[in-house]
Amino acid sequence: MVAAVQDAPEIPSPKSRKGKSSAPQIRKADARVKASLLLSAETDLKLTVLAKMRSLDRSLLAEKILSDAVRGVVVSLRGAAHEVEDRQPDAA
Repeated sequence: MVAAVQDAPEIPSPKSRKGKSSAPQIRKADARVKASLLLSAETDLKLTVLAKMRSLDRSLLAEKILSDAVRGVVVSLRGAAHEVEDRQPDAA
């Protein structure tokens, strides 16, 4: 009887039927955009020193400072882009 059980075709378990899980998606808030800033030499030095004191990368420190500064700003987009272009003031 043991031989008969070993020769039987395997029935896939529910776990083996599942496909491979996809990699976790990155939230848009975590996506980073490369930007260039022109800083005075004094501000550049202060940013470097403050980043070193806080054991942070300059980019991370700059992002934190800027995020705090624009915390109250709300961006609201309404309608599709083509609707905005179609709206032209009437020439009277």
